[in-house]
Amino acid sequence: MQLFFRGYFRFQLYTLLFIGSIIMMFNSYNSVAAEWSVTPMVGFGGEYNDNISLTTADSDAVTGSSITPEVKFNRTNPNSQTSIGTRFKFVQYDNEDIRENDVQFLTLRSRYKTQRSIWRLNGVLKRDTTFTTLEEDILVDEDVTQDLDTDNGLVEVSIRRNRLRLDPSWQYDLTERSSLRVRYRLLDVFYSDAEATNLIDYKRHTLGTTFSRRLSNNDSLGITGEVSKYSAPDNDRETDNYSVNAGYTHKFEKEVKGNIAFGYRTTKDATDNDANDSTGVVLDIGIKKRQSELTSYDISVKRDISASGFGRVVQSDQIDVRVKSRLSPRLSATLRARAFDNETLEGDITSDDRVYYSIEPGLQWMFSRDWAIDGSYRYRKQERDLDSDAAESNAVYISINYTWPKIAVSR
Repeated sequence: MQLFFRGYFRFQLYTLLFIGSIIMMFNSYNSVAAEWSVTPMVGFGGEYNDNISLTTADSDAVTGSSITPEVKFNRTNPNSQTSIGTRFKFVQYDNEDIRENDVQFLTLRSRYKTQRSIWRLNGVLKRDTTFTTLEEDILVDEDVTQDLDTDNGLVEVSIRRNRLRLDPSWQYDLTERSSLRVRYRLLDVFYSDAEATNLIDYKRHTLGTTFSRRLSNNDSLGITGEVSKYSAPDNDRETDNYSVNAGYTHKFEKEVKGNIAFGYRTTKDATDNDANDSTGVVLDIGIKKRQSELTSYDISVKRDISASGFGRVVQSDQIDVRVKSRLSPRLSATLRARAFDNETLEGDITSDDRVYYSIEPGLQWMFSRDWAIDGSYRYRKQERDLDSDAAESNAVYISINYTWPKIAVSR
């Protein structure tokens, strides 16, 4: 109970600091020719899942109903843009063994441009459970990538999780063709009532610097160096990771860009009783198409060190696919697929060594300007190295969503 209250008040403190920072940012930029807008939304949904805990044991199917209010605030002027999103999702299941879930989600995306510099601050403050999560589709700048959450399916019980991620960066144009970018990332994760599990609170700090050189209007090269520190005090573990990579980016056309980066990392992992050093490669390959009236996609393949809720870092091979295509003026199709293969660095097989797959095709029908029906099917599969059996899950989701017309004021 003490841990619950400690985690609860810690999340509330983060919320106040998060909102305070947003208010300061809104008031700090020059408001000349600024547009302010608000877009409220609400969704009513239902779901069916034949194995919500993704377990290899016998599992009863559950159905649930949900309501999801959401509001997006935007402020834009010629030199700056700030976007804030807040979302609450309340889910009630028909199974008494699965408690009702609520997800609180607050996002920030900001950009401020001067003559030679670009300042960005992106953030996510999320309070969810290990059964109910929301995707973090907020980092949409073409030169910003987001970290994938590789803790899906980590445990088979519903535990409250609190997650703060801040991502400030500064980019400076050295010349007409070269630029320097400095980026810091904070990831702070802590759980409530997790004593009966192996979940461990952790923090990860990452500092990176990128030097890029534009070879032509469509091609550029870059070199990135990063250092990160992962700490799990309850597990007496600290991990330092150092990496360097070289990358190449090519614009195939106005909306399509591809990138490839390859490098080397060295990792030092230490506990009170042991120390372990390891080396490996880092890889990042991607292609994305955005701002298209008909089709947009974002496909990436990565190998890097990721933070884990089991109190350690893991080497993670990841594939992430997001596609949206407009089939007609009112009908759109979506596809979200992802997979990751996590391996612990110590070499011993643990419950963190696993392969996870997820694929979710969906349809959206806009039957009026403001109303839409969304439906999707999601298949998940997980194979743990410690378990000879694989866990599978089939789920169906449907929702009716209403979006108020955007309320905008210019001054």
